[in-house]
Amino acid sequence: MKISKGSDFIILLLIIAAAAWMIFSGNAATEEQLFVEIYEKNVLIKRIPLSEVGSVIELEHAAVEIDGGEAFFRHSDCPDKVCLHSGKISKNGQMLACVPNEIVVQITSAAKNANKLSANITGYFDTVSRLVTVDQSEDEFRETYAVLSSELNRLHQLYSIYDESSETNMFALNLLPAGSEIKISADLYDMLNFSAEAYRFTGGSVSIYMGDIVRLWQDALKTQTPPNEEELSAASLSNNYNMFTFDSDSGQGVTAKRNAAGSLNVGAIAKGYALDAAAAKLESEFPGRSSLIALGGNIRAVGAAEGWTVGVQNPRSPDVLLSFELPRSKAVATSGDYERYFEYGGVRYHHIIDPGTLMPARNSVSSSEIDLLSKSGSARISHITAKSGKECTVASVTVVAESGALADALTTALFIMPLQDGLKLASEMKAEVLYILDDLRIISSPNFPEYRLLTDIQ
Repeated sequence: MKISKGSDFIILLLIIAAAAWMIFSGNAATEEQLFVEIYEKNVLIKRIPLSEVGSVIELEHAAVEIDGGEAFFRHSDCPDKVCLHSGKISKNGQMLACVPNEIVVQITSAAKNANKLSANITGYFDTVSRLVTVDQSEDEFRETYAVLSSELNRLHQLYSIYDESSETNMFALNLLPAGSEIKISADLYDMLNFSAEAYRFTGGSVSIYMGDIVRLWQDALKTQTPPNEEELSAASLSNNYNMFTFDSDSGQGVTAKRNAAGSLNVGAIAKGYALDAAAAKLESEFPGRSSLIALGGNIRAVGAAEGWTVGVQNPRSPDVLLSFELPRSKAVATSGDYERYFEYGGVRYHHIIDPGTLMPARNSVSSSEIDLLSKSGSARISHITAKSGKECTVASVTVVAESGALADALTTALFIMPLQDGLKLASEMKAEVLYILDDLRIISSPNFPEYRLLTDIQ
């Protein structure tokens, strides 16, 4: 179960985390140029080559200066004390943001003379989304962007546990008293039905029924103090697979009935499921157009274009560690212990909660286990570091799967499950997985796409 949070501070952390993913298209050998992109309220207002010297862009509440291959971002009149965004960026994929003033500054790369357009979309699912298109005119791009933004807005309102704008969304469902019923949409029912399936095929590792437990850890992110055993034990009493039942045979929509106390949290499912729905919307509205959608760490291609390459962050630095080509008609998702966390008493408390312990998951891996996997041929092991003699833990999991929903669910499950069990489950679900350990050893399933190391970790 992943913690999902609606505060500006968490959104800011996710904006920074989203920069871990590089997105580009075509031959890697193509000459590329770096650009500084400045967005206000999801609208690209400036796109300037990073090589430009002495350029200053004044905004209402901020300014951006480009000089000597670096972009400097400074703010003024910011109403939010936790908006820690001033600074400089100089590498592809780096990003800074002012959430209250809805300003995003980032560096992107583009192949020279390539017919590729891109833009960010902020405000949905507590993360930054990105649309990249190939061989679309500016008018076509604007159409694609508008449809995608509208669909993400609709899905966000439907799946959000914080959005009070609807009487039939997740927020309303969680407010429902015991014994009461409400009508919900088919879209919401389908997502909840998949969540129930994910609970079953992951053996409970992915559980949307832990809302009360997750809320304690959300509070812990704000206070920087973990909940105590008594609080967790009390919250665990509402972790109930049968919290709701659904009747889809009434002929007048789906009826949801609450059977027991507790709350749902769909943080491990919603973004991946929304990614699939958004991709289907674009395919339906604009058949033949090619684009790539990135919803935080969840990515999926639409259309016939190939050669999309994605990058995975080094879990112990802001750099991109490796990249690989996304297989056609596949989706990819990454989760890690570096996205949302705090340290207390020398222990890292991150956002992926193990239903078995009610604590942030700690997936230990011994060197003997790695040796056994390597000898059996059930995994590929690479980049053994000087620290490789010690037991270490999983720091991030990347999954390539048939759908965004499946990839999203599996990143959580495989982060929690023992390594051999996780590799087995990935194989059963026809998915490929890549683990990065906290000492930067890399373990992947045998058929995971070939990747290129972008950072020297030896």
